[in-house]
Amino acid sequence: MFLEFLRPPDLWFWGLLLGVCSFSLWSIFKLWSIHQVRIPVLIRIGLFSLLLFSLLQPKITRETSKEYPLKWDVYTDNSMSMGYHQAYSLTTLNEEIKEILNKIENKGVVIDRFHFSNEVIHTDLYEPLNAGGSSTDLGIVLNSIKEEEKDNLAGVILFTDGQITHGLDPVQTSSEIHVPIHIIGVGENTPLVDVALKSIDVPTVAIKGEDVEATVVVVATGITANEGINITLSKEKKIIGSRFMKIQGDGVQSDIYFRFKPDDLGEIAYQVQVSSLENEINVQNNRQSFHLTILKNRYRVALLTGAPNYNTSVMKMMMNNQPRIKIDHFIFINDSFRPAIKNFWETSYDLIVLDNYPIQSVSSQWQRFFAKKIVAQKTALAWIIGPSIDPLSAKSFFPFFHLKSLETKVDGEKYYQWSFNETIVNYPIFPQNDVPLNSIDQTELPPLKPGLQVSSTKKMIQSLADLISPQQIPVLLIGEVESLRTVVWTTPDFHTLYYKLTGTRRSEMFAGIWNGIFGWLMRTTGDNDMYFRLDKDSYQQGELIKVMGNKIGQASPASHAAITLQYDGNTINSTELRYNPTFQRWEGQLWASKPGTYDYEIIFQNENATSSQKGVFIVKESQIELNKVFLNDNLLRKISLKTGGNYFHWDSRNELIDHIEQRIITKRKVVHIEPLNEWWILIGFIVLLTVEWSLRRRAGLM
Repeated sequence: MFLEFLRPPDLWFWGLLLGVCSFSLWSIFKLWSIHQVRIPVLIRIGLFSLLLFSLLQPKITRETSKEYPLKWDVYTDNSMSMGYHQAYSLTTLNEEIKEILNKIENKGVVIDRFHFSNEVIHTDLYEPLNAGGSSTDLGIVLNSIKEEEKDNLAGVILFTDGQITHGLDPVQTSSEIHVPIHIIGVGENTPLVDVALKSIDVPTVAIKGEDVEATVVVVATGITANEGINITLSKEKKIIGSRFMKIQGDGVQSDIYFRFKPDDLGEIAYQVQVSSLENEINVQNNRQSFHLTILKNRYRVALLTGAPNYNTSVMKMMMNNQPRIKIDHFIFINDSFRPAIKNFWETSYDLIVLDNYPIQSVSSQWQRFFAKKIVAQKTALAWIIGPSIDPLSAKSFFPFFHLKSLETKVDGEKYYQWSFNETIVNYPIFPQNDVPLNSIDQTELPPLKPGLQVSSTKKMIQSLADLISPQQIPVLLIGEVESLRTVVWTTPDFHTLYYKLTGTRRSEMFAGIWNGIFGWLMRTTGDNDMYFRLDKDSYQQGELIKVMGNKIGQASPASHAAITLQYDGNTINSTELRYNPTFQRWEGQLWASKPGTYDYEIIFQNENATSSQKGVFIVKESQIELNKVFLNDNLLRKISLKTGGNYFHWDSRNELIDHIEQRIITKRKVVHIEPLNEWWILIGFIVLLTVEWSLRRRAGLM
């Protein structure tokens, strides 16, 4: 402890010092003989001396030191792979780690324990591992060490197999660590056997009958000799392609190519499967599914008009706006069709539209031929009710559309309000515009006159819009039964609705709905639709998700595309997609998060409009750790070397004890006291004045 003065003595100080000394001498010689005033005199002299002393602004410095023990942090890998090493069980691993920690603790070393996988968790010293972690992230361990070393850390002991399945490269981060990391490598150098489907690269959309190429990437680990595997491509459990190949190596990737011709339309599910090997512990990654949207280059539509009416021109106009549709129009005139109906029977159609038909009875033979045609050719049907339909003859077509007449009917000449109902959300192909269709106010829709008053005989046929009347009258019936799709518009006011909406804020709604309906019936949604998909339908936690696709006719790199993920209704991630000019498609990637079912939406924007595509994928409890069940000692040696630590194989684990010693750090504490800034000095001064005043009063000097 030493004393210093922040202000040197000046003339005022010396003058006051002389005055205090003179006053003190005078008080002693003059008043010392009076016993009652001796203490007040001494207090007064002391107060004057303190005031004089404070003028120099004294500073007192005091230094102390104390010894503190430095602790050792122990990090143990609790990921799934730690429980699958063949040399020992998880129970043995826990017992041996406990024994090592006990020996270190007996040396008087202070230990703190942590478990880690995809996060670091502080635990009790002898907390056993359960190998329940879904992934291994050594990067967060090193970041935790960087934080801990600020608080008296002697070093780190790390138990792990070194298999990183998540996070950043830890080697670079380890160079920022300033304490030694001693590592005990757990496991065998030879990987366990695993064959995994890493990715499937296939177009998002294809044309029916044209060749499609699919590239399947297979990764093999732990295979020391050539092993034979079968890779199969199937659709609805029917194998459409198979390959046999020899594979070996540690992390070797092999590309397998399939070429096939799709023969169905719409979104078709395919599955790729790799045969499992003996001793393979993770077979969940041997099978993956993908979807491919199959379109036709040209779609043929037959329009059968019983009697020309105002609906006909509106219907043809909407279909002609879709460039891949070719219409064959047959008109019933004078008891026969023109052109000849023979062309209709000889041609295969994707869609048959009955417009204001039938207007007279239809023979049973004609009905049988019609039934055989639509079943053999898998033709979709649309029925637009017109003003000239013969009600009795119309019943002969009820079986094709799964309809029945309503027992109770309403006045057919009266107009009724109508609205879309909640079932429309089951058909997201319809345009939602700025609000969902089922939330549109009925007053925005012109009233309709009931025509064919029917209901469905099948649960698969649903009513999407109804007249608001005492009896529920379906306006729009749609559905699919045994792969045959049908649509029925039950009122004759098809054209009236179109023209009355023209010029209103719902002017695009009617045409948009029917463009969607025609696209759904023919299993295509037009040239400008989005065809994006993920590379797989399900993932393991921590796995890379790839998204790719395009908007047909809108492959300009000047556009903007992004994917947004939602979990439990909350947006959790959003990633921009980038245009790849080589493959002329948009691509992006993100990581599978915690297990569960995720919704995704892909937003595509250009200078003209914004459109979106929605979907769902599943993230399963991760077994990605099981793809790499072996000791990555090369990585662990690098980390220990960069931090000045030592690497020990599990068989040499007891050698670690000799490198762990209790370290002591001495911390010095310097305390500076400036009396003028201390509150207790002021309090003391006031107390002395009070005592001095009290004694003087008692002595009768006041």
